[in-house]
Amino acid sequence: MALSLQELSGAYANALEAFNTLSQLPDHNPKEKGGYLVILSMRSGIVEAILLIGECSAENASRYHRFALEKAMRLSEHRDHVSSWQSRNPEKEQYQGGVKFGDYVHAFSGLSEKKDEVIALMSIVGASHIKRRDARQIAEISDNIELLVQCLD
Repeated sequence: MALSLQELSGAYANALEAFNTLSQLPDHNPKEKGGYLVILSMRSGIVEAILLIGECSAENASRYHRFALEKAMRLSEHRDHVSSWQSRNPEKEQYQGGVKFGDYVHAFSGLSEKKDEVIALMSIVGASHIKRRDARQIAEISDNIELLVQCLD
Protein backbone atom coordinates (compact mmCIF):
# COMPACT_ATOMS: atom_id res chain seq x y z
CA MET A 1 0.00 0.00 0.00
CA ALA A 2 1.35 3.41 -0.99
CA LEU A 3 1.95 6.32 1.34
CA SER A 4 -1.19 8.19 2.30
CA LEU A 5 -1.43 11.91 1.66
CA GLN A 6 -1.40 12.43 5.44
CA GLU A 7 1.85 10.42 5.81
CA LEU A 8 3.46 12.26 2.90
CA SER A 9 2.36 15.64 4.22
CA GLY A 10 3.67 14.81 7.70
CA ALA A 11 7.01 13.64 6.32
CA TYR A 12 7.42 16.79 4.24
CA ALA A 13 6.36 19.16 7.04
CA ASN A 14 8.72 17.58 9.58
CA ALA A 15 11.63 17.45 7.13
CA LEU A 16 11.14 21.11 6.24
CA GLU A 17 10.86 22.11 9.90
CA ALA A 18 14.06 20.18 10.70
CA PHE A 19 15.82 21.83 7.77
CA ASN A 20 14.76 25.26 9.01
CA THR A 21 15.91 24.47 12.56
CA LEU A 22 19.27 23.14 11.38
CA SER A 23 19.72 26.19 9.14
CA GLN A 24 19.59 28.42 12.21
CA LEU A 25 22.48 26.69 14.00
CA PRO A 26 25.72 28.69 14.32
CA ASP A 27 27.73 26.10 12.37
CA HIS A 28 25.35 26.11 9.38
CA ASN A 29 27.02 26.52 6.01
CA PRO A 30 25.05 29.20 4.11
CA LYS A 31 25.75 27.34 0.85
CA GLU A 32 23.58 24.48 2.15
CA LYS A 33 20.15 25.58 0.98
CA GLY A 34 18.33 22.25 0.66
CA GLY A 35 18.31 18.84 -0.92
CA TYR A 36 16.24 15.79 -1.78
CA LEU A 37 14.26 13.44 0.43
CA VAL A 38 13.55 9.94 -0.88
CA ILE A 39 10.94 7.62 0.66
CA LEU A 40 11.25 3.96 -0.32
CA SER A 41 8.81 1.16 0.51
CA MET A 42 10.57 -1.94 1.82
CA ARG A 43 7.55 -4.07 0.91
CA SER A 44 7.47 -3.20 -2.77
CA GLY A 45 11.02 -1.92 -3.28
CA ILE A 46 9.47 1.12 -5.00
CA VAL A 47 10.43 4.73 -4.39
CA GLU A 48 7.11 6.26 -3.36
CA ALA A 49 8.24 9.87 -3.06
CA ILE A 50 11.06 12.20 -3.99
CA LEU A 51 10.68 15.61 -2.37
CA LEU A 52 12.69 18.79 -2.63
CA ILE A 53 13.30 20.24 0.83
CA GLY A 54 14.42 23.87 0.75
CA GLU A 55 16.11 25.08 -2.40
CA CYS A 56 18.54 23.32 -4.68
CA SER A 57 20.62 24.69 -7.52
CA ALA A 58 20.47 22.97 -10.89
CA GLU A 59 24.15 22.07 -10.57
CA ASN A 60 23.56 20.24 -7.26
CA ALA A 61 20.13 18.75 -7.94
CA SER A 62 21.23 15.59 -9.75
CA ARG A 63 24.01 14.94 -7.23
CA TYR A 64 21.75 15.26 -4.17
CA HIS A 65 19.03 13.24 -5.87
CA ARG A 66 21.52 10.48 -6.73
CA PHE A 67 23.00 10.40 -3.20
CA ALA A 68 19.56 10.25 -1.53
CA LEU A 69 18.54 7.37 -3.82
CA GLU A 70 21.81 5.56 -3.18
CA LYS A 71 21.35 5.83 0.61
CA ALA A 72 17.80 4.50 0.41
CA MET A 73 18.68 1.59 -1.90
CA ARG A 74 21.77 0.63 0.10
CA LEU A 75 19.87 0.67 3.37
CA SER A 76 17.09 -1.46 1.89
CA GLU A 77 19.70 -4.08 0.95
CA HIS A 78 21.11 -4.25 4.49
CA ARG A 79 18.16 -5.89 6.24
CA ASP A 80 19.76 -5.71 9.71
CA HIS A 81 20.72 -2.00 9.47
CA VAL A 82 18.54 0.93 10.57
CA SER A 83 20.89 3.75 9.50
CA SER A 84 22.96 4.21 6.37
CA TRP A 85 25.73 5.20 8.78
CA GLN A 86 26.14 1.47 9.47
CA SER A 87 27.29 0.85 5.88
CA ARG A 88 28.91 4.25 5.30
CA ASN A 89 31.92 4.17 2.94
CA PRO A 90 33.07 7.63 1.79
CA GLU A 91 35.63 6.10 -0.60
CA LYS A 92 32.66 4.75 -2.60
CA GLU A 93 30.58 7.93 -2.05
CA GLN A 94 28.27 6.07 0.33
CA TYR A 95 27.24 8.40 3.13
CA GLN A 96 25.10 8.74 6.25
CA GLY A 97 21.63 10.21 5.83
CA GLY A 98 19.20 7.32 5.45
CA VAL A 99 17.08 5.68 8.16
CA LYS A 100 14.82 2.64 8.17
CA PHE A 101 12.00 1.61 10.43
CA GLY A 102 9.26 -0.86 9.70
CA ASP A 103 8.28 -0.83 6.04
CA TYR A 104 9.97 2.42 5.01
CA VAL A 105 13.36 3.96 4.32
CA HIS A 106 13.68 7.74 4.39
CA ALA A 107 16.91 9.22 3.01
CA PHE A 108 18.02 12.82 2.56
CA SER A 109 20.99 14.42 0.84
CA GLY A 110 21.97 18.07 0.59
CA LEU A 111 23.59 19.06 3.89
CA SER A 112 26.32 17.52 6.04
CA GLU A 113 25.91 13.80 6.73
CA LYS A 114 24.72 14.20 10.32
CA LYS A 115 22.20 16.86 9.32
CA ASP A 116 21.02 14.67 6.44
CA GLU A 117 20.31 11.90 8.93
CA VAL A 118 18.38 14.23 11.26
CA ILE A 119 16.18 15.40 8.37
CA ALA A 120 15.51 11.77 7.40
CA LEU A 121 14.69 10.91 11.03
CA MET A 122 12.32 13.85 11.41
CA SER A 123 10.68 12.91 8.11
CA ILE A 124 10.06 9.34 9.23
CA VAL A 125 8.64 10.64 12.54
CA GLY A 126 6.36 13.02 10.62
CA ALA A 127 5.04 10.20 8.46
CA SER A 128 4.13 8.33 11.67
CA HIS A 129 6.39 5.43 10.64
CA ILE A 130 8.41 5.73 13.85
CA LYS A 131 8.08 7.11 17.36
CA ARG A 132 10.41 9.78 18.76
CA ARG A 133 12.04 7.32 21.17
CA ASP A 134 12.88 5.00 18.24
CA ALA A 135 14.34 7.95 16.32
CA ARG A 136 16.56 8.66 19.34
CA GLN A 137 17.77 5.04 19.36
CA ILE A 138 18.73 5.24 15.69
CA ALA A 139 20.53 8.56 16.27
CA GLU A 140 22.47 7.00 19.14
CA ILE A 141 23.88 4.36 16.77
CA SER A 142 25.53 7.07 14.66
CA ASP A 143 26.36 9.31 17.66
CA ASN A 144 23.92 11.90 16.32
CA ILE A 145 21.59 12.32 19.28
CA GLU A 146 22.70 15.86 20.14
CA LEU A 147 21.70 17.22 16.73
CA LEU A 148 18.42 15.27 16.68
CA VAL A 149 17.35 16.59 20.09
CA GLN A 150 17.55 20.15 18.75
CA CYS A 151 14.84 19.25 16.24
CA LEU A 152 12.71 17.08 18.54
CA ASP A 153 12.35 19.72 21.24
